[in-house]
Amino acid sequence: MSLSEKIHIDLNADVGEGVVTDVALIPLVSSANIACGYHAGDEATMQKTIELCLHHRVAIGAHPGFQDKRNMGRKNIQLNANELYDCISKQLELMLHLVEKNGTALHHLKLHGALYNMSAQNIEMASVIGKAIQSLSPGLKVYGLAGSKFLDIISTLGLQSVHEGFVDRTYLSDGQLVPRSQDGACIHSLAMSAAQSRKMIVCQEIETFEGVTIKTFVQTLCMHGDQPRAVERATYIRNVLENLEVEIKRPN
Repeated sequence: MSLSEKIHIDLNADVGEGVVTDVALIPLVSSANIACGYHAGDEATMQKTIELCLHHRVAIGAHPGFQDKRNMGRKNIQLNANELYDCISKQLELMLHLVEKNGTALHHLKLHGALYNMSAQNIEMASVIGKAIQSLSPGLKVYGLAGSKFLDIISTLGLQSVHEGFVDRTYLSDGQLVPRSQDGACIHSLAMSAAQSRKMIVCQEIETFEGVTIKTFVQTLCMHGDQPRAVERATYIRNVLENLEVEIKRPN
């Protein structure tokens, strides 16, 4: 099947989280979100992952999360405004230092886990996070949940927002992700992942967990590097998109 108009999409992956398959996954995506040491990884892992991205010409992104390796940053933590600002700025500062050391530039920032989900709905959190990004690197692109309050705030602050969809997660009818604590939150079938990707890109729709179809607009698709079959999933989805003549490229 061929599309009448040329469509392009960014494929991103969460990496640098200590998963050995990063070496095989990174060449399959156009942008990478590298853990900054709080929810996973460390400076040495960040350096190694940056080198992989440079080798494969993959856009480098910071992937800050809550300082909670025990729960992989996927447990809600309540921080006051100063604590949240420091949480973002310290991780971003380290990533900016490392990309400069490697003679390159940081392309984007994407929040991780609970921090991502909480800020998608909480405008106070979104504002603090946006101001931290703005103070350190106002030219960064900021990836976030498509249609979320977080991206509304990011845009209001003059930062460039990038609307993200997920190939391996299910959605609620309000556009939020199904919580990981709930059965069916993750998509394990490669065919279902590809079908969801196609629907988000071509039809600008999502079939939700409740069986309701909602409208969406996505500029980047995420696949989690720590999910089983991540490399196989990325390969499968690339093939499906290329057969549809969808161009895979990072956001400019």
